Amino acid sequence: MGFPMLIARGVYRGIRRELNSRKEDAVRQRVHSEFVNRWVSDLVVLGGPFKGMRYPSVASVCSTNPPKLIGSYEKELHKWIFEMLKSDFEVVVDIGCAEGYYAVGFALNGSSSRVIAFDTDPNARSLCREMAELNGVQDSCLLIQDECTKESLLSLCAGKKSLVICDIEGSEKELFDSELIQSLKSTTFLIETHDCYNIEISTMLKEMFKFTHDVSVAVSVDDIQKAKYFDFEVLEGYSLQDRRYLLEERRGFCQEWLLCSPTDNG
Repeated sequence: MGFPMLIARGVYRGIRRELNSRKEDAVRQRVHSEFVNRWVSDLVVLGGPFKGMRYPSVASVCSTNPPKLIGSYEKELHKWIFEMLKSDFEVVVDIGCAEGYYAVGFALNGSSSRVIAFDTDPNARSLCREMAELNGVQDSCLLIQDECTKESLLSLCAGKKSLVICDIEGSEKELFDSELIQSLKSTTFLIETHDCYNIEISTMLKEMFKFTHDVSVAVSVDDIQKAKYFDFEVLEGYSLQDRRYLLEERRGFCQEWLLCSPTDNG
């Protein structure tokens, strides 16, 4: 087979993959739309730690919306989140707040007096403000800002019983260092790590936090396994493939979250 023929076949396969991907996206969008129209036309979260929270639209940032409306989003963390909502944190800081799932969720359901959300994406900040207003928490305890720095965290959390939720697509490697962690030894951290960008990130963070915090790890569940084993009544009667479309978070890789809780002697 000549080189031109190999190139032609490669081009054909690429076009075919693109067409198949577009077709699947169209089916996925239809399943999403039909589900929303049938079960959550009011865009109220059906389950999970933020049950009852309302979305102003189906828009979401860096994630798909159906898992959040179903209440399955990051189910791997639900046990931790439910416990955190019972805690009397003086302040909750959400770094990389996207459209506000965690920031508004904690402002609406938690016992903390103040929630500060950060995101460098103007669209995310706008959506977060909109959802805060819809849920009536924009004045009482939610402030939305752009970039979170080490200085920001120190001014907000140092010396307080505080919670930091962090999802910043690999930049956690630059934000956290041993000096900062030592200064925030009374702060609880929930960090989504991104070893897909730098394989050392989670290992580095575990090493830095071990002197002042107890570190627990949660590992992401594959989307196929979610479709097979996540049990939500609202999904009864759906095919496995449709369940996958509704539950998938499309991470594309196994991911870890670190829960870093202050030690008694920290």
